[in-house]
Amino acid sequence: MKLGFIGLGIMGTPMATRLREGGHDLFVMSRRAAPQALVDAGAKACATAAEVARQSDVIFLMVPDTPDVEKVLFGPGGVAEGLSSVASGPDGGLGKIVVDMSSISPMATKDFAQRINALGELRDVLVPDRKRFHASFGLSNRRLKHAQALVDDGERIAAHAA
Repeated sequence: MKLGFIGLGIMGTPMATRLREGGHDLFVMSRRAAPQALVDAGAKACATAAEVARQSDVIFLMVPDTPDVEKVLFGPGGVAEGLSSVASGPDGGLGKIVVDMSSISPMATKDFAQRINALGELRDVLVPDRKRFHASFGLSNRRLKHAQALVDDGERIAAHAA
């Protein structure tokens, strides 16, 4: 599966590394350069979030705060730009999934999901049940296994979509 991961900080890098170790094609982007170990393991560094979105079936976001998520999704070169270019293509953007795992305002998350869905025929936007989702962040291994489960079980992703 082609996965995108945006936000390669303390939490994002180990999660992205685990996904790459799982054998997935991985397209990454962060404010700083992608960690060299991740690139050496086969992840492809992208210049923009739009490039990540164009290349990936599932796009994970793990950025610090609400304004950061909004910028990554809707700013110049953002995920929405990449999804829009795909939605106008021959496949109509079908099959794309955006998973925001950032700790942000639930109201903003719902707004962002509606704005992404308004772009066209995208598959789903995941808005995690924050209590259940954050409970999985107790230990690093649990967090990494949870991210892998989200990728491996598309039906479960769709079941939790807003």
